[in-house]
Amino acid sequence: MQLPSLAIFGLPSSAETANLEKPISSKELEKFIAGIEKERVNKGSAKTQNYYWIIPMVFSRARNLFAKASWTKEEIKQGQEISLFFARIFAKPELKIDRADPESFKNGLRLLRNWFVSLCQDNKILGLMIYTTDDGPFFGEDVAADRISGMRLLGSIQIPDQQASFVLLSDRSQPEPIIIGVINDDQSVRWLKRYSGAPTGRISSATVVQRSISPVQGYGYGIRLMADWSSGFEPSTIYLDDSLNLRFYFISW
Repeated sequence: MQLPSLAIFGLPSSAETANLEKPISSKELEKFIAGIEKERVNKGSAKTQNYYWIIPMVFSRARNLFAKASWTKEEIKQGQEISLFFARIFAKPELKIDRADPESFKNGLRLLRNWFVSLCQDNKILGLMIYTTDDGPFFGEDVAADRISGMRLLGSIQIPDQQASFVLLSDRSQPEPIIIGVINDDQSVRWLKRYSGAPTGRISSATVVQRSISPVQGYGYGIRLMADWSSGFEPSTIYLDDSLNLRFYFISW
């Protein structure tokens, strides 16, 4: 069973850390749950916390289970503990693997994998699964394509193997004047978005950091900008999908 690419989550490679190569233990999972329960008591249950970032970390530590066709008793126990962990944290009782026979266990792993795939296909949740201290994910505000005639081009980057470019524009008539978008080589507009940090902050200007776009395995492309906003002049990463649509962007602090 092939898991989604983990490239977008910023997890260290196996060459950089041995910790992600170790099977995750029940003690680690229970410690995380205990921390959540303590946080809920201290802060109350009214505010929903983001625990999505733990998902790719757990799948990374458990990826050996999904690469196998048969499992030891210890591996089956590990898979059951992981399924119970996700069922509890995300209120998804259907994810729990109750039975330990090989066929039931295989079906349970497949259900977990399919759940992870569905989360990676949802841009909002995908952004929440990226472990970062940066502000975001932000999704921008739609801007009508016909407004481009009144904007000033600040920068343009050709997208590899695509007949299109990422553009950075200025719409000086607006409080937040920076516009991002993708334009075809024939100058037709695919989409435009207002580059905004609201409600966290407002972006007043931006510049292109590198005149290149980096492929992000399994997800599309990453683009680096510098944003001048309420917290100062800081780097920002914009993610596009394989069809060049905006997924989301972050602004670091």
